[in-house]
Amino acid sequence: MAENKKKKQAHRRRPAGAKRPPVRLSQCMIVKNEEKNIEKALGWAKDIAFEQIVVDTGSTDRTVELAEKMGARVLHFEWINDFSAAKNFAIEQARGNWIAFLDADEYFDEKDTKLLWGFLERAEANPKAYPGLNFIRCRWINLNDKGEAFVIQEQDRVFRNKPEIRYVNKIHEHLSIGEGGLFLTDIKIYHTGYTKEAMSSKNTFERNLAPIEEELRENPDNLTMKGYLADTLRAAPGGVDTARVVELYTEIIEGSREGKSVYKFTVDNAYAYLSNYYLNQGEEKWDYALELSREASNASPENPDFDYYLGLIHHARREFADAWDCFKRCEGKMFGENIPRSFYILGNSSQLFIKMLQTAVELRDNESFNKYLTLLFKTQKYEAGIIGPLIAAVSALQPSADELLEMLGRYYDLGNLRDKVFLARAAVRGACHGLASTIMEMITKEELDWVDGADAPAAEAEDGEAVPGPA
Repeated sequence: MAENKKKKQAHRRRPAGAKRPPVRLSQCMIVKNEEKNIEKALGWAKDIAFEQIVVDTGSTDRTVELAEKMGARVLHFEWINDFSAAKNFAIEQARGNWIAFLDADEYFDEKDTKLLWGFLERAEANPKAYPGLNFIRCRWINLNDKGEAFVIQEQDRVFRNKPEIRYVNKIHEHLSIGEGGLFLTDIKIYHTGYTKEAMSSKNTFERNLAPIEEELRENPDNLTMKGYLADTLRAAPGGVDTARVVELYTEIIEGSREGKSVYKFTVDNAYAYLSNYYLNQGEEKWDYALELSREASNASPENPDFDYYLGLIHHARREFADAWDCFKRCEGKMFGENIPRSFYILGNSSQLFIKMLQTAVELRDNESFNKYLTLLFKTQKYEAGIIGPLIAAVSALQPSADELLEMLGRYYDLGNLRDKVFLARAAVRGACHGLASTIMEMITKEELDWVDGADAPAAEAEDGEAVPGPA
């Protein structure tokens, strides 16, 4: 056993084979109370890392114990409201020639780990093929509670161990690298920190607000940091100060128009928020919402979000042909060969399909209507928040009660109590109260007796909400 362990450690420190390129990858991270994530965070790199360095900033759970158990070198850093300071401390301990700096709620999957290692080998074996290479840019995939991508951006997390490459900013820190990057679009970092469970278990608002405000006191004209402040205020536990958020995002857009320095990510985010905000402010603001969405789409043509917002505005103005064109462009970018950047619509594709179905109704496009109707019923069958508006869209065609029930019967078992209760609930959400009453009347006395029984299990909808029994 001891001999096998030594062989494995030797493999991690020096890849087997005399001709194998000398890649020495140091995995670094800073942590606090990450016992739920630490094993997975260290696990992805255990077979390729030359060393694993964990800098703890004050954990009170089993994070340190678990990290040490997995063989990581654990160091301690007193928290000073400065993420860059803690990360740079970790970098200074690294002895490898490459560093992978992912957070505890981030990881590469097995396939992408192999792709990353293979690229590093090639880069070290043939440096002339990659002159001046200092860092690798990867897709950054944010996962929701269902494990689905809902926001996609890019991050620089794998870089050479050089004294000049360090993190800057107290929060929303980034590497100060300059030139020498290569974007490997096939390699993806998965991030779980925005799931409901993760957000509820961490006091992210208080943790983020203090260093942002400190950064802005030192540099009050920093538009990127103002964008981070707006993002943070949107998650305020006491309620959102919408006026302040709008003011900050407006300042960012105006500054970008004037050529002031600000991250493109921050500008795109500001456009996305304000486009949607002004769309919902009433008809008198639709022209401005349209202007913002067009500006954003022209500046970021790869992002499907802005086509979606343009489509929403045209749909609200009853410009259905224009709306359809925008929605189809959005769909094409979402499901094309390239993974798009997206803040919203990639993780909410059902919202797009509902709008396309509603637009098909207005355009008398029966083929498209049936296509998206079938798609939504099959993929979102027990999502009441989706099926409710879908039933409303179908009801707008004014089918008879028998026709509507026949259509629902293609996708649901109208003899099954759970399906009937779910459909009644969805119909209420879609303001189709007559249909809801009709379906409730289909519930038999035997089913009511079963529901009233002491041992009757509660039905569950697939969206995680309990399905109420008939009143």
